Amino acid sequence: MRHAHHSEETRFQRFRARRKAQGMKELRLWVPDTKRPGFAMKMKKQLALTEGTSEDRDTLAFIEHAADWSD
Repeated sequence: MRHAHHSEETRFQRFRARRKAQGMKELRLWVPDTKRPGFAMKMKKQLALTEGTSEDRDTLAFIEHAADWSD
C-alpha cells in the first residue's frame, strides 16, 4: 500500500510542476461549511447587522446584481 501512496504523491508533484511551468500558482481556499449547525443563524445575525443603512442596502443590491448571471 505504501507504493500506491508514493505513486499518487509523485503524480501530484508532476501535475503541480506542469502547472507551475504554465505560469499557474496553487491556491488553497477555506470557506464556511454551510451545512454546519448554526451556520444559517450566524448568517442571519450578520445580515441583520448590514441592513441598517441605505449605503449597506445599495452595496448588497450591487452584489446581488453582480452575482446574478442568469442573463
